[in-house]
Amino acid sequence: MKRNICMKAFYSIVQKIVFGAIAFTVLSINQEAKSQNIKQFQGAYENGTATYQYYENANYERIYQGSFKYKGIVMDGLKGKLNLTVVGQYNNNKKDGLWTYTLADPSPTGVTEVVTGNYSNGNMEGEWSSTTKVNNTKKVFKSTSAIFKNNKLFGEINYTYKVYTFKDYAAISIKGSFNDSSFYNGTWLTTYTKGNIQYEETRKYNNGVLCLLVHRRLSDGQIIERYDSTAFVDKFFMNYNAAHNVGMVNDQKYVLQNVDKPSGSLDLFSIVVNYWTNNKNTAYYNTLNAPNPMFVISHGYSPAVISREKTIISWLKTREGERQQWQSEQDKKLLQEKYAAQLAIADTAFNRAKYDEAIAAYKVALTIKDEQYPKDQIHKAGLKLEEIRLRMEMEQKAKELEQQAREKSYKELLTKADAAFAEKRYDVAIELYQSALAIKVDDYPAKQIKAINDIKNDELKAKLIKELDKLWVTVEAGTFKMGCIRSDMNCLRNEEPVHEVYVNTFQMSKYEVTIGQYRMYCKATGKPEPLGADSLPANNISWYEAKEFAEWAGCRLPTEAEWEYAARGGNKNKKTLYSGSNYIDEVAWFSENSNSSAHPVGKLKPNVLGIYDMTGNVWEWCFDWLSDYSETSDINPTGRSTGTRKVKRGGSFSETNFESDLRVTYRGSEPADTRLYNLGIRLVKKQ
Repeated sequence: MKRNICMKAFYSIVQKIVFGAIAFTVLSINQEAKSQNIKQFQGAYENGTATYQYYENANYERIYQGSFKYKGIVMDGLKGKLNLTVVGQYNNNKKDGLWTYTLADPSPTGVTEVVTGNYSNGNMEGEWSSTTKVNNTKKVFKSTSAIFKNNKLFGEINYTYKVYTFKDYAAISIKGSFNDSSFYNGTWLTTYTKGNIQYEETRKYNNGVLCLLVHRRLSDGQIIERYDSTAFVDKFFMNYNAAHNVGMVNDQKYVLQNVDKPSGSLDLFSIVVNYWTNNKNTAYYNTLNAPNPMFVISHGYSPAVISREKTIISWLKTREGERQQWQSEQDKKLLQEKYAAQLAIADTAFNRAKYDEAIAAYKVALTIKDEQYPKDQIHKAGLKLEEIRLRMEMEQKAKELEQQAREKSYKELLTKADAAFAEKRYDVAIELYQSALAIKVDDYPAKQIKAINDIKNDELKAKLIKELDKLWVTVEAGTFKMGCIRSDMNCLRNEEPVHEVYVNTFQMSKYEVTIGQYRMYCKATGKPEPLGADSLPANNISWYEAKEFAEWAGCRLPTEAEWEYAARGGNKNKKTLYSGSNYIDEVAWFSENSNSSAHPVGKLKPNVLGIYDMTGNVWEWCFDWLSDYSETSDINPTGRSTGTRKVKRGGSFSETNFESDLRVTYRGSEPADTRLYNLGIRLVKKQ
């Protein structure tokens, strides 16, 4: 069965075409001018095309006059695109005469609905009808007919539906009528079949007052359910006071009330099914106020409120003595609502484990209504509070015992640490003090650790200084030609110009700083210790780290002038290509003999001053920022005050272009924060 195609989209489009498009203000019209200025329009209109006649008044407003035809598209959410056609007449901008609306599903198995009727001076008048057919059979499965008077329903209305959209529903038939005020009037009959059960609903109206009679039968005619309110309505009118709209039924007063019902869709489900679900075994008050949809032509596209009914409701008693039962029920309802709200507050607190708040809230609920539930909840909350109290006591006791144990352990660790400190087992003492700190943050173990580190620092520094004191080589003061003469082989631009430099006497370490020596510094200062054998030259040290190490040891880095002067042999300069020899294999570890790694210091021939490895093994940081040489002579130069790269000298074990890079005049450089595997340190003693 196809879906119902007369949906809200149809209602919206038709309203826009029929009522919205003629919203121009109708002013006084010159009939002669009108007849002489009728124009014809044909073209795009809304969601389709239209042909209509019109003329323009003195204000250039378009006034509809004569025939109107429209073809367009309606977008139905269930069916997609549906074809809409409208044919009718206008008279002085108002609908007049026969109008026909056709809505069709273009699918061969779809349905077509035709609504037709007369207008008079813009109002629906006389008989209107709606028929819905299956396209491929032209069989009518739904029809409606009704009488309108001045745009309101008047007289009989008939509705039949031979096949229903939902399965098992076979047929529906509804008949009724309206009075001059569009109140329901007379007898309304609805029949409805589902499976082997037949529903019969009879509504009797007297100027809008409802009397409902419902039967439900099996297919053999046996009544399985019945509801009849006729006796109630009759009793009401037997004692009816028209002046006050009040009637009596069984010593209870009721009032007759008008209820305006707006136009709406024909809701068969509400009409038939809701009366059984809503009204079964319920009071008459609910029955009279149950949904009672309006019947309108073609599913409710009429723009007006077209029908109303009257209902009988319970009398609201006055303060003078006629409110006893009603007020009592209202008071009970309000009390119950207040009680339920208070219980909700209490239950929320209980569920959030806020048991003190819950107990207080349940007690408030008991002042509203004395029931067992809040009493039980108060008892449960009390048990929970006692459970929490006991648990907290146990936890507190456990914390106290744990604290006592921690304090005992802390004191024992301090005793052992102090003993290790006294015995100069510093590493053991530090470990014990740190364990104590893990138990308790305290100044004492922190101060002791600092004291031990200071002692270790002093001892290691003293040890290193003592070791270095055996290794100083005195370089006597002198003057030398610094740089490379252009005629020399492999001479580079930054090694020029050759210039005279005077250097004071200084002491330089015989060897490059070893990993073992640098490890002493790291142990003393807590810095990461280097990897490798103690006898290998230290490496992977930035210029800043090298400077800090040198100062810690009471030394400094050599200036570039000091380094070249010492590498040449000081005032004993033999003018060799490399430091100590013209034959590189004698004095340097480089790419061809190093196996790509550093070697223990002092294993090859020293230079004339007795200083080892100034060529090869690892590059050595100098104090100076890299800058161009001056053409004038200089005394103890230290380079420029700022720069971007620090000087390195001597080459390394990894140099392949050794004839150039390992010369005593060759100048290398790196950013000061650089760490390289082949870059280390040589020290000069501070004076």
